[in-house]
Amino acid sequence: MHGCESEEDENGNLKFKRGVDMYNYDGDDFLSFDDEHQVWVAAVDAAVTTKRKWDEVTALKDYTKGYLEKECMDWMSTFLTYSKQQQRNATPPEVHVFTTKAKQSSIVVLTCLATGFYPKDINLIIKRNGRILNKEDGVMSSGVRPNHDDTFQRRDYVEILRSDTAEYTCEVIHEASDMRVKKTWEIFPPDVIPDNPVVFCFFIWAGNWHRGTQIWASCGSIVRREKGRALCETNPGYPCASPAATRVTQGALQNENTS
Repeated sequence: MHGCESEEDENGNLKFKRGVDMYNYDGDDFLSFDDEHQVWVAAVDAAVTTKRKWDEVTALKDYTKGYLEKECMDWMSTFLTYSKQQQRNATPPEVHVFTTKAKQSSIVVLTCLATGFYPKDINLIIKRNGRILNKEDGVMSSGVRPNHDDTFQRRDYVEILRSDTAEYTCEVIHEASDMRVKKTWEIFPPDVIPDNPVVFCFFIWAGNWHRGTQIWASCGSIVRREKGRALCETNPGYPCASPAATRVTQGALQNENTS
């Protein structure tokens, strides 16, 4: 690992603070360079032999010190210039949350879309009752993709049960534009209510033709509200996941006896 650390003076110029030049072996620290004293430091006993050899190579120590204090600082200055330029041109995202129908009628898809932002670094988080959901919870992501106007977009989504009444939120953080937004799903799209209710009747006949007949008639009406294409089923036990998706059943029992 190679790098450098700097601090900015009152005129905005970068000043070298310290450098890092480290080597690992098999996942563990092995050898590092002490820039201040220009010596190599062995992290484990196995590195002592290498340390002694490298300490005797003056050209290697001079090159390492020069790279950390000069070349690394030049790269840092360049990257900071790019970063400041991106911040000046930063564009915040437009955030949309919406619900679509899944292949199974008992499932809906919650989607969070952030688009039109620049630069492309962005955090998008889907939460259920405040808990962050991840891949293990079924969250899928398109990743950051380019738009036609040099901005970017990202789309994350998760499938949930239609009967799930938990609060689902999407949080988008775009640090370059200093934007943080939180939106909550209304599980289903807007209501579409039929002009007229569906009316049904069924009849039961009983009795003897000569002695008269008895007819029971039961009638009622069903008003079905649809949020988009997601319908609340007519079964009495079916869970409606949103108050806006309701089923109202009104019935009346009539008993007519003729003789």
